[in-house]
Amino acid sequence: MKLQELFVQIDHFPLVEMANLRSDETGLAHVIWIGRIGGQHGPRIKVSNVKGKWRENDNFVLSVDEKEPQLKSNKDDVKIDKFDLEQIKKWIVLNYDDLMLLWYMFERNVSQAKDEDTGLIFTMDDVFDRLKKV
Repeated sequence: MKLQELFVQIDHFPLVEMANLRSDETGLAHVIWIGRIGGQHGPRIKVSNVKGKWRENDNFVLSVDEKEPQLKSNKDDVKIDKFDLEQIKKWIVLNYDDLMLLWYMFERNVSQAKDEDTGLIFTMDDVFDRLKKV
């Protein structure tokens, strides 16, 4: 039995609690962090202020919103230019459905999720593969 098949058979197992998405995966100049931030705050991503690198001590948070992602950090925490920030917001809107699936999986610590629009079941890898670049 393949490891992936074993995971699909298990209803609940510990997953990696974060994923860093680099420029070659998003088309953005800054690294995006997706992971468990806490359900009480709603779906969010973190964005590194340093181009091309993740910095745990130098980032800010945006809400994942279908129409208009909002800054959730202090404005002073954002050190990127306005164009890059707008590109990140555009990327969030472009990938909203898939980001919601990923957030669901991270928050519930599950290996797969159902796309309510299509009824299809996706693994976390499937969803990462579906993310579009800006």
